[in-house]
Amino acid sequence: MRLQPVYRTILALDAVGSTAGTNANRFQIRQRLYEVVESATQTSGPFVDRGDGMLVLLKDVPKTWVIAKIVPQLAEVGFPIRVAMHAGEVHRDRRGYFGEAIDLTCRFVDAPQTKRALRQSCATLVFAVSDDIYRSVVCQGYDGIDPGCFAPLGRIRLGGRTHRGWIQPVLSAPIRGNGAVEKTTSTATSKYSAIFSAR
Repeated sequence: MRLQPVYRTILALDAVGSTAGTNANRFQIRQRLYEVVESATQTSGPFVDRGDGMLVLLKDVPKTWVIAKIVPQLAEVGFPIRVAMHAGEVHRDRRGYFGEAIDLTCRFVDAPQTKRALRQSCATLVFAVSDDIYRSVVCQGYDGIDPGCFAPLGRIRLGGRTHRGWIQPVLSAPIRGNGAVEKTTSTATSKYSAIFSAR
C-alpha cells in the first residue's frame, strides 16, 4: 500500500479533571466540548475522539484565523481545557488518522509543562503551539496575534528528537482552584465548575 499524505492544521484538545466526575458528567462535558468546537470551527469534522478530548483536523483554514479567532472561542467552553496546535502531513486508513504531526500535537497537549501551566493559571484554557507554528505565524506580526503573550514551553521528545514549544494562557472565564468562578457571567462555566473542584 502506498501512503499519500495530506497537509492539515491540527488541534488537540483535552478537558482537564473530567475523571473527578461521574459518567453523566463526562457525557455533559463531551457534549459541550463538541458543541463549542463545532461552533468555533464552523465544521462538523473531521474530529478524532480522545475520550475527554479530541483532535481537529482543519483543511484550508488560515492558521492566523485558528489562533486569533477559533482558540479564543474554545476558552468559552466553561471548564478548564488544554489545547495544542501544530501542522503537517497526516495519513488516513479505515481506522482513522495518524502520522508524526498528530503524535507531536498530542505530546504538546499532554506534556507535563502544559498541565502545570494550566494548574498554575487562573485561565480557562492554555494554548501550546509547536516551534514551527510560533516561528511561521505567531512571530510574524499578524493582526490579533501577540507573540509577547507566549512563553517558552520547553522541549518535547518524539522519535529520538526534541521539539520546542510555546504556551499562552487564554483568560476568558477564570476558575479558581476550588472550582469557584470569578467575575464571569458564563452559564457554561457555572454549570461545570463544580466538576473541576479538584483540578
